[in-house]
Amino acid sequence: MSDRHNRYDLRRCGGDAQAEMTLDEALALPRVAICGAANTGKTTLSAKVQDGRDVVHTDDFIGVLPESGGGAIIAESLASTERFVLEGVKAANALRAGLVVDVAIWAETVHVDHTVGQARQAKAVRTVFDQWVEQDGGRTTIVEI
Repeated sequence: MSDRHNRYDLRRCGGDAQAEMTLDEALALPRVAICGAANTGKTTLSAKVQDGRDVVHTDDFIGVLPESGGGAIIAESLASTERFVLEGVKAANALRAGLVVDVAIWAETVHVDHTVGQARQAKAVRTVFDQWVEQDGGRTTIVEI
């Protein structure tokens, strides 16, 4: 991928500040959340992180954490961790529950057609993410890819 195609516009939640950095630069920040619907490349993107940080996949908690409140449990478990990457459809729930990150990456492009259930889930995940953006009030850098 050329450098030109590896650059993304960053914006502050609720603000007008604009900056440009590569996705690799965003992924190098200490605390990263990668959010998005199913089949948007979240896990593939998290695999680019090779610096020894913990990479937490929320899919690993399916059937383990309660459907309601699972985001809060994830947020609490990472609260004292200085360097991590959190990825998965429940990452937005952890943000909304108070998880502090340096950058939140929203993966938009669906790479495989969604089932009806996945399409419903995609809308729900976006709603949670948007609620967090409003709650965050511009403190966190957002990257939309």
